[in-house]
Amino acid sequence: MKKILSLFALFFNLLITNAQNNDYWLNKNYHEVSIDATNKDFSDLQFLKKELEGKNVVAIGEQTHDDGSSFEGRNRLIQFLISEMGYEAILFEAGMFDVGFGAQSYNSSKNIDSLQKSLFRFWRNAAQNQSLFTFIDSQKKQGKQIYFDGFDCKFTSKYRLEYVDYIDSIVSNYDPAIKKNNIYIEYLKIWQYISKAKGIKSALPKISKKDMIIFKQGTELVLKTLEGKNDFAYQITSSYYEGILAYANHSLLSLIFNKKKLIQMNNQRDVIMADNLNFLLENKYKNKKVILFGATYHFIKNNQTIQRIGKFPLPIESSKIMVNLLPEKLQKSIYTIGFTAYSGKYGMVKDTTKGSSIEPAKEGSFEKKVYDFKPENGIITLNTTDKKPDWFHNNLSMRLFRYESNTVCNDWSKVINAVFFIKEMKPIKDISKE
Repeated sequence: MKKILSLFALFFNLLITNAQNNDYWLNKNYHEVSIDATNKDFSDLQFLKKELEGKNVVAIGEQTHDDGSSFEGRNRLIQFLISEMGYEAILFEAGMFDVGFGAQSYNSSKNIDSLQKSLFRFWRNAAQNQSLFTFIDSQKKQGKQIYFDGFDCKFTSKYRLEYVDYIDSIVSNYDPAIKKNNIYIEYLKIWQYISKAKGIKSALPKISKKDMIIFKQGTELVLKTLEGKNDFAYQITSSYYEGILAYANHSLLSLIFNKKKLIQMNNQRDVIMADNLNFLLENKYKNKKVILFGATYHFIKNNQTIQRIGKFPLPIESSKIMVNLLPEKLQKSIYTIGFTAYSGKYGMVKDTTKGSSIEPAKEGSFEKKVYDFKPENGIITLNTTDKKPDWFHNNLSMRLFRYESNTVCNDWSKVINAVFFIKEMKPIKDISKE
């Protein structure tokens, strides 16, 4: 009987110890924060000043492009980083040309819509993002300089219609005689066709083999003209050409039924974006404090440590991912904040009572552990020296990339630096007239 009681006491003590370890780690690393972007009291975010020491780049993600609550949380973080921590640039997961053109238009027109229109539809038309654009505009009117660029290799707005004139004006300025070159003339016509295409034809243009040869020759001609004269235009020309090579002559149907093609295309996009981001951080934004704005997927490191469960659409463990492709020195300068949610709805809707419900958080998942500890919005820092509870290293499920629990890892702190936990995801409210 004494032996049974001793075993019971030991088991009970282990349960208490585990619970204490869990509470201790979350107590030390969980920070309750507001996601109300109109809340200018940043006392809840002051811990980030120590957390971000030595980090010139903060990558703020989102688990899905139609999560309005994450947008609000990210917007407030951006306001804090710019207002109190001296961050001075926002680089968007949006077209390198689009954002560059939009930022230039904003500087000349003083109309924030010019910048806003350069982004993907789900960002520019989200009601939850309007506070960010209002903040940016207010900073400009107060005389504070904020820089903007994009690192994507594809068009993300109607500014694509301006691309041919942009390239032609720069190239012909360096070499006026090029306007009589037949290859160059045909090259511009191909870009004219691509930039004027609408819908799926714009994203997946159809280009004949003959035109592809001309397109390649024209690109080489333009790059030779720009080399050593205009590094930014050179990077855009190269990036968008590589983007067209990755996306051209695919059909939507073939990508749906041929996962291999989809994976190759997705990988190539991240390779090109990594090159663009490396160019921007090592040149225009060297020694500047920068915010990256986009999907968490592109911002993670050590993706080979992640395992898929369920129906995750991409082989994330073997995929080429933007930040993970950067030189090690740059990787170390980046602090990544991912987002996850316990419950709620997602979608881009006119009526926010609608939307699709996310999968309930599973027992044992990160979301359930945090919710059981404190069911409020908060940021959990992962890279502290505090001993983590056993569950953190035991195939912990976390949904950083979608609204389903379909990825696990034995040490998420090698993948991201912090997690923004959202109690209830809410869909994007679409305010567009598009």
